[in-house]
Amino acid sequence: MSISAKNITKSIEGKVVLENLDLEVGSDSFCSILGPTGVGKTTLLRILAGIEKPDSGNVFYDGVNMMNVPVQKRPNAFVYQQFVNYPSMTIYDNIASPLRVSDKILSKTEIDERVQKTAKLLRIHDVLHHLPEEVSGGQQQRCAIARALAKDAKYIFLDEPLSNLDYKLREELRNE
Repeated sequence: MSISAKNITKSIEGKVVLENLDLEVGSDSFCSILGPTGVGKTTLLRILAGIEKPDSGNVFYDGVNMMNVPVQKRPNAFVYQQFVNYPSMTIYDNIASPLRVSDKILSKTEIDERVQKTAKLLRIHDVLHHLPEEVSGGQQQRCAIARALAKDAKYIFLDEPLSNLDYKLREELRNE
């Protein structure tokens, strides 16, 4: 399971934010992209995930060129800094949603096991039957993270998903 980017170039509103970027992330690795605001960190993650297209260059998952593979067919998940949940669905259903539309058919029991396990890991198991508006911002963010983890994606792109959590919880979740 590796990801590589070759000669990625991207301009936004006439400004080059990524220029001939090469990146190689090996199997079973974690990679952090650091830099000041506006240098293209989120843009790079969006390109790697297939949400955005580069002006030029290619992205490979395990050596396979992914440039013509639609984002919904890619084996990944993306969690934004500003969490996104379905407001009319319970926390449980938000976490279960990618499992229900997956190409891989899962039984209700398998879906429930994944949702419960992930919710317990992120300490939101006690709010599974609440709507997002009924829980704290930190719980909403953990719901978005849980949705990505429950999907069991090969690659998970995290765009500062812990930055809106309180310090103690942020440190605990980093360790887990």
